Amino acid sequence: AYHELVKLQPKVAEAYINLGTVLKQQLRFDEALALFDQAISLKPRSAEAFFNKGNVLMDQCVVSLNIVKFWLKQWIRKAKI
Repeated sequence: AYHELVKLQPKVAEAYINLGTVLKQQLRFDEALALFDQAISLKPRSAEAFFNKGNVLMDQCVVSLNIVKFWLKQWIRKAKI
């Protein structure tokens, strides 16, 4: 539904924000960032777009750190054997 909204209203920043929010929830961070960037280009003073973009960047860091933590634990377990 949000994909259609963006197609129907390509000049409305909120349409990109809504779709970006859905993609963020699906952990599709790169796609969400691109949509928030599009929203910012359409509405440069959109606090909502900047806020959501910041949240995606933070979530990317958390996911990356969790991956590193997982593999570090694996490495430590193997080193103890």
